[in-house]
Amino acid sequence: SEQRLQGYVMNAPYGVFIADENGKYLEVNPKAAEITGYSISELVGMYIPDLIYHEDVEIGQRHFKRLQSETMSRGEFRYIRKNGDVRHWFVSAVRLSEKRFLGFVDDIHERKQAERALRESRNKFQTLFENSPDVITVTDLETRVIDMNRTAPGYTKEKVVGTRYLDYLQDENRELLENTVNQVMATGLPQQYELEVSNPDGSSSIWFSRVSPMRVDNEIIQLVINSTDVTASRVNE
Repeated sequence: SEQRLQGYVMNAPYGVFIADENGKYLEVNPKAAEITGYSISELVGMYIPDLIYHEDVEIGQRHFKRLQSETMSRGEFRYIRKNGDVRHWFVSAVRLSEKRFLGFVDDIHERKQAERALRESRNKFQTLFENSPDVITVTDLETRVIDMNRTAPGYTKEKVVGTRYLDYLQDENRELLENTVNQVMATGLPQQYELEVSNPDGSSSIWFSRVSPMRVDNEIIQLVINSTDVTASRVNE
């Protein structure tokens, strides 16, 4: 019934806006007022561009025109709360009639901030990863190489990625790394080791390595092995 539908609208977890063909708000629900900081009475009579951040007004206008011609439209743009805060929202709207349009609005500002922080963190890690003088290797939990910034002498990245880190070690060194990985998985803490390896050209090198867990939602999903060639310093000791 119409009364039941009205109850759904008024108690919806999303902001609900009903506008006319000119973009004038005719009806809104309490969540819309909560999101924007305006009262329901203040919102009714305002126009769609009144809430959109000035740099995104054109995006909002395209969204509304698409809604008028295609009966349905979705868009993401910035809006301005009553207190002046600029935030992001996602709008999903449908055309009810030639003169009535219904929009559902979800404030996604925290999600956008989290995405931006994640991008910045990834960019920072990538910069450190690519410019580190050490050999940094990202592996799965079976030590299969996923990525690395550089290789030890005599190897190429194309050849190493996809193979197991363990397979490049002699038996005694393989056991050392396996024990180290087991300690990382058991404690959730970085562990370190030092070993001597044979190079493809017949020479040998001494490497000091630190194995650290990489987590997603507090679950260890990958390993980061940071290795430093300490051959010269050990020979001089």
